[in-house]
Amino acid sequence: MRLCSLLMLAACLCLVCSSGCMPPKAPVYGFVYMDVKGPEQATPNLLGKKMGKGYCESFLGVYARGDCSIETAAREANITRVTHVDSYSETVLLVYSKYTVLVYGN
Repeated sequence: MRLCSLLMLAACLCLVCSSGCMPPKAPVYGFVYMDVKGPEQATPNLLGKKMGKGYCESFLGVYARGDCSIETAAREANITRVTHVDSYSETVLLVYSKYTVLVYGN
């Protein structure tokens, strides 16, 4: 009975890992938990004083929603000249994933 339980657990783990539920883009990944901030792009402009955010999130790789575009994040903060863009990624057991784009500018 114990072997059957272990085989079922292994089969479920393989199914989850191959289901297409991938963590968001990040410099490094953590399978169990990830909380990472990293760079995306920079311009030759001086650092901006305003910051806008846009995010996308996914649940079990089955349902995803959000708008994590640079355009939307810049519009939210009324930024007309982007200076640099960072990103923030968070994942919990590949069950919940969130990707946030942080846009800085003036």
